[in-house]
Amino acid sequence: MEPIIRIKPHLMKKIGRMLAPGEALLAAIPHGEMKMDGGGEAAAAIRNCLVLTDKRVIDVSAKFFVDGTGFRAFPRKLCAGARMRPFQVRCSLRVILNDPRAPGGSVELEFNNCKKPDAEAVMKELTAGAGDGKIYKCPACSRILDRDHTFCPGCGAAIKYLCPRCGKPVPRGEEPCPWCER
Repeated sequence: MEPIIRIKPHLMKKIGRMLAPGEALLAAIPHGEMKMDGGGEAAAAIRNCLVLTDKRVIDVSAKFFVDGTGFRAFPRKLCAGARMRPFQVRCSLRVILNDPRAPGGSVELEFNNCKKPDAEAVMKELTAGAGDGKIYKCPACSRILDRDHTFCPGCGAAIKYLCPRCGKPVPRGEEPCPWCER
């Protein structure tokens, strides 16, 4: 993916300081409403940012550019999927992350008021390693799951059953068996 940088250069310097050595920046796009810096001049307007690297998904608030605080970072390996809700000109991007510490086992980050092409590119990058891009939830406790789970790690519910003919795991509700087609 060609890096998508839609942040002003003086703000990118501050974002660059938060990256680890060797961490590749894939996207830095603004989202949300504009915040006025200091005296409220239009030239100093800043917005929240979605920063995507090869290792992390980072939600940077406009406050970060003023005093260096106000960002949340999540490892990319926790990404369970992404969804986009388009509007006329802009869109809303929702990133779902597995987080066993959170209620329900997942965290949803919402990035509002993004440009559609930028959000589509970020969503494509986030779902590229997620197989079919579907979000899998436990039918019992609604925890976000990896595609390969046979049992829910949260409540222990069976997510797949064993095919009586070939013995391979089959997702619930999937008929016929994708392995032996019976």
